[in-house]
Amino acid sequence: MKAPLDQLLYSRSARDIINLAEKYPDLIKRLANQRPLLMNYSEGRERPEELPDAEKRSLMRINENRLYLYLKASEKWMTLWQSVEKEISNKPLFEAHQIIIQRAYGVLPFSPTGGNL
Repeated sequence: MKAPLDQLLYSRSARDIINLAEKYPDLIKRLANQRPLLMNYSEGRERPEELPDAEKRSLMRINENRLYLYLKASEKWMTLWQSVEKEISNKPLFEAHQIIIQRAYGVLPFSPTGGNL
């Protein structure tokens, strides 16, 4: 990554973050809401080294929860898929697509967190 903005948003190196923060303090202020660990660059090297690990663990938990929501949202659909697949097996693509949409309505949520198609 060459752009300081990208480096500050995605770097896991405390040394790099500290160096960039010293060069681009206004950029740190602008990005702090998006990546709060950037506000700790002036606390020496130890704290900025700890924070990316905590950030990584937090993002992993968020991703696990997101994937769980998709899995839960698909459970009803998985039970119906075998019959839907038989129904569409010899249909032209457009017709098969229309059937899938009809069968998914009310079964698959519009988003995994709620709201039907």
